[in-house]
Amino acid sequence: MFGLQVHAGCEVMERDILAIQRRLDYHPGLNVGIDPRDLSLYSACDGTLLVTTEKFKPNKDHELVQKYYGDLKGNLFKKYVHVIPKQNELNFKLVDIV
Repeated sequence: MFGLQVHAGCEVMERDILAIQRRLDYHPGLNVGIDPRDLSLYSACDGTLLVTTEKFKPNKDHELVQKYYGDLKGNLFKKYVHVIPKQNELNFKLVDIV
């Protein structure tokens, strides 16, 4: 049951659980939050799921970074989970002329 709960490219809704993990296998990206208690990732908006591999740039002041990457040396590439928001429809229907 651990790992990604939704496949890349699928539509997700706000507050959907995207990944369940015991350690930081996946990092939160754009429009994704992390629960510090169980490290699960959740969607912060409606959109499409995207998974990328990026160079890890840690924030040394964050408690999760200190816990899991306190002795980090050199470059590290990690998987990031992003939610790309849906675009608003730009088609308007004329209702009434003033």
